[in-house]
Amino acid sequence: MEVNVLQLVSQDEKLLEFLESGQDLYAAIFEVLFDKKCETTECRALIKKIFLPYFFGLQATSATGIFPSLDEAKDAFRRIEQTFPTACKWIREKEQNVKYNHVVEDYFGRIRDFSNEPFYKSRNFFIQSPAAVICMTKFVDMYRELPDNLLFNVHDAYVFSCKLKEVKQIIKVAKSVLEKQSFNGLLLKVKCSVGPQLSKMRKYPI
Repeated sequence: MEVNVLQLVSQDEKLLEFLESGQDLYAAIFEVLFDKKCETTECRALIKKIFLPYFFGLQATSATGIFPSLDEAKDAFRRIEQTFPTACKWIREKEQNVKYNHVVEDYFGRIRDFSNEPFYKSRNFFIQSPAAVICMTKFVDMYRELPDNLLFNVHDAYVFSCKLKEVKQIIKVAKSVLEKQSFNGLLLKVKCSVGPQLSKMRKYPI
């Protein structure tokens, strides 16, 4: 969800290309950043550890536990900045604005005062705050369609209860609601798991 929101608020065209490609997002980013195939789960996991955290304020000096050396961490962040210049410039400008205007608004006009907080923490706010609004809006939309089945959500994960014979229809409706373009063209893609209880869920192809 947050990567999609980052693209929405920053309007980074390169990031949009990745989201529209249909590829595994993190694997595709790894291949472009490091110019080699993402052939292991560790490669994908590496991008999950650094990509969004970079935009949330992760510094190279704090990523030395992820990379063998500080120089390699700096190089990875430089590659992110070169590949996604629009998004990187957007988040830097947002953080810079907080230094001079401590009370700021997110994409939807939600206000937060950073007078007594480190400025870098605002980077998280500018992405996570609109993501929370979108998640709740989608929850309301799905409740209108499936009031007897929607149980709860945990951020961008939505949990439903239904009879086995209803599974395909519930997934169809939920997918339609979640992937319906809204918020000025926000792109979302759905993944699904099905099971008799939360501890026994398996991926379900859709």
